[in-house]
Amino acid sequence: LDPEHGGCKEGHRLVKKVTKMDKRGDDAFGRGEYRMAIDSWWGAMNVDNTHLSFVRPTLLKVVKAHMALKEYAKAEEECMKHINN
Repeated sequence: LDPEHGGCKEGHRLVKKVTKMDKRGDDAFGRGEYRMAIDSWWGAMNVDNTHLSFVRPTLLKVVKAHMALKEYAKAEEECMKHINN
């Protein structure tokens, strides 16, 4: 694979973007900023929502954040997205 190939560069750029947003969500969750964590994780998932090996575990992080916010109905809704994917 040619690292200078346009497709490779674009793929690398997207991976870096997703990784950065995921880490931002993890850091926010660790600080107790659950809403910010949810937004960051959803931003990361929306970069490529077909990448299920990333989306499925990230949905579980979103569920944990909703549980921390005592948003149980929303947590259940996100769980169903995980189950149905």
